[in-house]
Amino acid sequence: MRVKKILLVVLISLLFLGVVVPYFYFVAEMEKAAIAETRCSGINVNFKDSLKVNLISREEIISLVEQAEKVMGTNCEKVNLKRIEALLDNRGEILKSEVYFSSPTILSMDIVQRKPVVRFENETEGYYADGSGFLFPLLNSYNVPIVTGDIPLRLGREYMGIPEGEESEWVNGIIRLTDYISSNEYWNKNIEQIYIENGDICIVSHVSHHKIIFGNCRNIDAKFKKLATFYKTIAPSEGWNTYDVVNLKYNKQIICK
Repeated sequence: MRVKKILLVVLISLLFLGVVVPYFYFVAEMEKAAIAETRCSGINVNFKDSLKVNLISREEIISLVEQAEKVMGTNCEKVNLKRIEALLDNRGEILKSEVYFSSPTILSMDIVQRKPVVRFENETEGYYADGSGFLFPLLNSYNVPIVTGDIPLRLGREYMGIPEGEESEWVNGIIRLTDYISSNEYWNKNIEQIYIENGDICIVSHVSHHKIIFGNCRNIDAKFKKLATFYKTIAPSEGWNTYDVVNLKYNKQIICK
């Protein structure tokens, strides 16, 4: 009797395995087939940085991806996420991207943009620079201090990266200068232009019509203190129209002409 019970249990188990296991296998294969046929139905762009940075738009990003990869309507398994990330990261406006499927059919792209701190521009070339000294082309307009004139950068219109040697030192010096101006309420309000002439940095102020020769980017604080001395002491005493040029480039001197 006991043997019969055991045989019955074994028989039921075999029947169970013979029916249920093939069923689940069939369902799993159907799910794989369904996933394999899933096609991208939408693209979502998430800007992870401040909304004040608007170097590139959602529409531009989608157009860029679609032109290169034709994602919409493509089998989701065939969408190359790493290649799309590389495409986006190769844009000067984008610091970092992350591409993934946020749902079975929606491709999501998280975007962190570069934040320009200064703009360089002459007759033939133009670049933005971020705080690290990374340069990238002027693709869209962004409100930052502009340095014009005889800019000592000869990198090509499409250059993107951190320059080397003297060019890198010069860019970082200008960044320090513009950071100093931006962080000082008075100078930020009154310095309206920075330009390069005969290798010297020159600035234009709202305070007066004088040409102000700043020289290089060393001793920035000391030079602005000299300029403040000119505005507070020399100009009121000698007359605001007495001089046309105020030269701050030499150590511990203010040369007025």
